[in-house]
Amino acid sequence: ITAEVEARQRLESIADRYLTAIDNMSDGVAFWDADDRLVICNQRYREFGGNHDHMFQIGMTFDEHIRAASVNFLAQGKALETAVQTRISGHQNPPSEIEVKRKNRTLSVRERRTPDGGTISISTDVTQQRLIEGQLRQAQKMEALGHLTGGIAHDFNNLLAVIFGNLELLESRARDYPDLTRFIERGLAAAERGARLTHRLLSFSRKQALEAKSATLDHLINGMRDLVRRALGETINIEIIVD
Repeated sequence: ITAEVEARQRLESIADRYLTAIDNMSDGVAFWDADDRLVICNQRYREFGGNHDHMFQIGMTFDEHIRAASVNFLAQGKALETAVQTRISGHQNPPSEIEVKRKNRTLSVRERRTPDGGTISISTDVTQQRLIEGQLRQAQKMEALGHLTGGIAHDFNNLLAVIFGNLELLESRARDYPDLTRFIERGLAAAERGARLTHRLLSFSRKQALEAKSATLDHLINGMRDLVRRALGETINIEIIVD
């Protein structure tokens, strides 16, 4: 017991020398001695870990510390144990850098050996940075989708021009054939719907503001009947009920 008390007092003496220097840092900092016992940690490190005193007892082992702090990990069950083992492995094999998911933030944790055989842990809050990176990736995906959509819509528009031209020529020559005229009118109506869709796709790809118009919902829904029927196949019966 005396040896343990002396060891704790020695650690506390070392901690007092370092505490003033690191306590105001924006990063979380913790020192572990050669026996992997906690020597000191600053307030920011405590905050990152949940700020519960039992997780930051001077002299506790890293294994004890990280398992106590694991309640704040963004994982459960086997995923939690995997996260704990990954964190322990990084600590035991410095230099290392891993990301730790906590309930309310993402931390980048860097581990380095100290000259006396101990370990220093430096934790940086990268939550906002990862959020911005995710938003940037999403914006890049949308930009790529816009370019792809614009290319397809442009090609489709050219095809529609050919369809329109041929149907209008047929319509002018088939005025005396009502049955043919009916089919041609249906083709023209479908081509017009395709042209409107193409215009929307081009507006999306060019990031243009779409023009808001009043619409009758039952008319729009009924107009989608044939499209939905073709998409779902003949094995599914479609019944549309609108007020």
